[in-house]
Formats: sequence, C-alpha cells, structure tokens
Amino acid sequence: MTDSGDLEYIYDDADSHTSEIAELYSYTEESEFLQNKKAFEDLMDEYGSPEKWNEMTEDQKHVVVLKLLDAIEVSQRTSRMIAVRAILYLVQGIFGECLTLDEQPRLARENIFLLYEAGVFHTFVQLLNMEAE
Repeated sequence: MTDSGDLEYIYDDADSHTSEIAELYSYTEESEFLQNKKAFEDLMDEYGSPEKWNEMTEDQKHVVVLKLLDAIEVSQRTSRMIAVRAILYLVQGIFGECLTLDEQPRLARENIFLLYEAGVFHTFVQLLNMEAE
C-alpha cells in the first residue's frame, strides 16, 4: 500500500455559527446562559465597573479580566464559580449586549483572544485539574 498524501474529508454536519451555538445550548447549558450573564453583571457592580463591556476601553477590559483571574484563585468554591461563570459569559460573546446575531460570534472571538493573552486558558486548565482531584 502506498501512503496517500491528503485525505479528502467532507464534514456535512456543519451549520451556521448561530445554529451550531443554539443547538449546543439547547441540549446542554441553555439555562446557564442567564446565570453566566448575572454573574458577570454582579461582579461588574462589585468591581465598580458600571459600563457595559462594549463601552470599556481595552485597558479597562484587561483590568476586569485580571480581577476575574484573581477571583478564580480564591479558596471559596462559590466565589470562584461566580468568576468562572463571568468568564464564560465573555467567551459566549456577551450576548446580552449584542444588537444583532452577527455581533455575538465576533465578540466571542475578540474576548477569547483577550482571555487567552491574559493567561485564562492556563488558569482554567489548572482549575479543571483541581476540580477533578
């Protein structure tokens, strides 16, 4: 048998981004959308950041992300999970501030890059390992 270079694979179960997200959350975490939004809004009030995420400067967003990372490192699980939910809201594209459906995937992407640059991915991996133990 000879090695063939590239395999042609057609993924036929792909839908639009909006449909895929709706399908995912309708089966799994639909109820958590609003819990994540509330956690984010509550923490913004606690941090004294009444502005909406979309109205914050990049520096303000970075400060908020660092505060959320600090909150994840607390020993009390309840407080830690509120911060995790707030970060999930950012990853979900802050849907509560979106005016159109097209904004959500763009904002999710922007937020994911910001979170990754701040080290959130590494922190979440550590948190998952801790929770697994």
